[in-house]
Amino acid sequence: MKIPCLAIEDTMETFMRTLIAYDQHSSKVNVYPYISNYAHIMTQLIGSHRDVKFLRKKQIILEDIGDDKQVASIFKKLSDEVEITSFYYVEECIKLTQHCEKPWSQMKASLRHNYFSSPWVGAST
Repeated sequence: MKIPCLAIEDTMETFMRTLIAYDQHSSKVNVYPYISNYAHIMTQLIGSHRDVKFLRKKQIILEDIGDDKQVASIFKKLSDEVEITSFYYVEECIKLTQHCEKPWSQMKASLRHNYFSSPWVGAST
């Protein structure tokens, strides 16, 4: 799964809300409100500051400003009262859910989390 990177700046929340408002207004012309959908999927991915830390580590959220708790708070509020009528990323979400529900994927994730979380834990295992 590839997610475009996003730089968090002082004006990011205002800028994104403006884009979402425009996106919602022009959704009569466009089939998918892309910015609203992006904000919604990021809101679903970011539940806490640990998720922001992970996304920074993977360079999806660029480290410009803001601590992780502040960025998580911005994304929690970003898609409030935004109506999503047609979700662009529905197929990707279905594929992701199917992948996570496979027993082999769950075992692999458990092994990686419990026994190979760091090189030292892996070596001692």
